[in-house]
Amino acid sequence: MVSGLHVPWAVGGPRINAAGKLEDFPGEWPTVPVHALRLWDTRTAWLHLQPTPDQWTFAHLDDHLAKAAANGVVDITLVLWGTPRWAASGESPQDAPWLGPGSAWPPSDLADWDAYVSTVVDRYAGRIGAYEIGNEPNLRAFWQGTPTALAEMTARAARIIRARDPKARILAPAVSLADSRGLTSASRFWRALAKAGADLDVATFHWYPRVADPKQIAPLSRAVREGMIRAGMPRLPMWVTEAGFRRAGATRISTLIPRTLTAAQGTGVRRMYWYAWTDLPLGPLLPLHTGTRLAMGLT
Repeated sequence: MVSGLHVPWAVGGPRINAAGKLEDFPGEWPTVPVHALRLWDTRTAWLHLQPTPDQWTFAHLDDHLAKAAANGVVDITLVLWGTPRWAASGESPQDAPWLGPGSAWPPSDLADWDAYVSTVVDRYAGRIGAYEIGNEPNLRAFWQGTPTALAEMTARAARIIRARDPKARILAPAVSLADSRGLTSASRFWRALAKAGADLDVATFHWYPRVADPKQIAPLSRAVREGMIRAGMPRLPMWVTEAGFRRAGATRISTLIPRTLTAAQGTGVRRMYWYAWTDLPLGPLLPLHTGTRLAMGLT
């Protein structure tokens, strides 16, 4: 099984420090080998790459790819998501504040979505190996549209990626789950994806358990696989594209990671990405996640 990481502060930049002041922090990189990297909460969302209809800014994404290459990482997954305010069909106070108003909404014109996906895939064909379409659509902070609208965007993006970079893998939108109680909500998205006939390579979900018990991943993974198949999705390889323990008590998180990977063996999970590596002092990232982050080690 492949174990990957999120490194939100890999290339550094402006950040609000513990005193509430803006400070330019240096980049950081894990002190353990990294084999695969998922780019999310890295200022590489649609709203960062295309802040206005006529402006594209790729420098930050380029910096992340250069940092990864310099550290021997060539297995990159980019999340295609985060509607710019100018393209959004609405906005809500529930939209993720670190992404901004409109970021959780479908675009008013799907031609803007098509152009975004096309531009990114054309630029990074052969350098980015996988694209994950959407992030935690079962949470209102990230998706204010319907499952049907998400499925259409996924199907359109998949067609574009297939045509422009046939070797790239296409990942389904990953719902966020703590346990099996979230499966009923998740199944609405899986049914919509199946109905839309989205051409996908990998099924996904996120796992943030309420209790730091690695053994919970096995029954949940099997339940996710069964739920997807009941919803009509094909049997695909499964990746957990975010995983983390919010409360580990006295147990070191670095000891939980290998136990979780072992527990997931034989459940259909091929890959697991840990969220996230950071040694920076606590305080809100700007303009990234304002919640708790975990400093994780791999063994």
